[in-house]
Amino acid sequence: MPVSAAAASVRELGAIYLMLKNIDISVSSILVEEPEAHLHSSKQRLMADVLTVMSNIEASIQITTHSDYFLRRINEHIMLYRIGEVMTEDEFTAFAATHSLNPDLALNSEKIRAYLLTREGDHTVVTRQKLDDGLPFTSFFGAIKESLELEEILSEKIRELS
Repeated sequence: MPVSAAAASVRELGAIYLMLKNIDISVSSILVEEPEAHLHSSKQRLMADVLTVMSNIEASIQITTHSDYFLRRINEHIMLYRIGEVMTEDEFTAFAATHSLNPDLALNSEKIRAYLLTREGDHTVVTRQKLDDGLPFTSFFGAIKESLELEEILSEKIRELS
């Protein structure tokens, strides 16, 4: 099948595949805008795995995202690293095996940076995020809160009408 006939996700992932196959990414700088675009939520998590492995082999990666699935997966990798820091290697290996986790996905938060861009008037403010507890979901909070509140109102109305 020609690439032009493939799904958008396949076309976009193809570039990453070719790069991994053909160049030394440890000396590369990579910008991936919305790596979750056109991917099912489970594949967004897998994309976070791929980019974490790339980061762990010293690729310099810049990512923009609007996906809480992607960010949550990165946070899982950060938490896995923190667990590995306080366990012995054998304990960590056993823990990872018990929970079907890949120890290679452990991500040291000290090696990554996160920034939140917000609009203020006619300019954008860039704020470096603290990663002590993983990547914050600051920019998602308002949308999540609004969604949960509306869902509760609608659920209440359905109960009332039933």
